[in-house]
Amino acid sequence: MTSTYEVPVTTPPTAGDNPALGGALVLDMQRLAEMPEAELLQSLRALTDSYAEWIASNQVRGESGADGLADFAAPARETMDDCRQARQRIEAGIALLASDPKEPGTSAQQRNRGQLAGEYEVAFIEFRRSKLKIAKLQVNRLKSTM
Repeated sequence: MTSTYEVPVTTPPTAGDNPALGGALVLDMQRLAEMPEAELLQSLRALTDSYAEWIASNQVRGESGADGLADFAAPARETMDDCRQARQRIEAGIALLASDPKEPGTSAQQRNRGQLAGEYEVAFIEFRRSKLKIAKLQVNRLKSTM
């Protein structure tokens, strides 16, 4: 027996959800794989800039005790510290990409192409599953009429 769990689909934030994202952030794997290096770096920096603003606003929420968080001030502070460290690691990765745009950038774009290929494969598998479900429903309907 294999355990499975369906992970709900998440929708990435847009500039409408978070104005700090502006129009620079690109999340589409195909566009990321094909865009020029400077555009790729600009998009990645938009993400870390927005993340810094999110961290700051949630730090204020935790410290003010808003939304019933007063009892959780210490864990909230620790979590925001972890988020700041994660942002610093992301920024270090972006700096590495920017420092040698030929090699790391190419690798990043290859990873994006690989991710895109994986997304296409998942979409194809889901398409085949849905066709199989429809076919099973049709067979069951036919059986019920016999």
